[in-house]
Amino acid sequence: VLARLLSGEHEVVTASSGERAQAILKEDGDFDLILCDLMMPKITGMELHAWLSEVAPQLASAMVFITGGAFTPRARAFLSSVDNLYVEKPFAPRDIRAVVREMLRARAD
Repeated sequence: VLARLLSGEHEVVTASSGERAQAILKEDGDFDLILCDLMMPKITGMELHAWLSEVAPQLASAMVFITGGAFTPRARAFLSSVDNLYVEKPFAPRDIRAVVREMLRARAD
């Protein structure tokens, strides 16, 4: 859904899992923004952020988390401990586009 929403204005790369995202980022770290589910099997968005914080801090700060609102205590603590934005599902297409535009503008400054 996100790829369809954003691909008209942006080059979009998708990953079906945290593991796949990590493999893509190991191969190519040239991304302006990363939209990432907070809760995923095996490698969560939180774990992907921790890994990026060590290997590519500029990419960790470029993450925007997508969440269904089902927060575990760990997820709640994580979101309050990082400066990254998060967007709750369901979201309107205009809202996610606005978040992407604003993040890209802020990162360009």
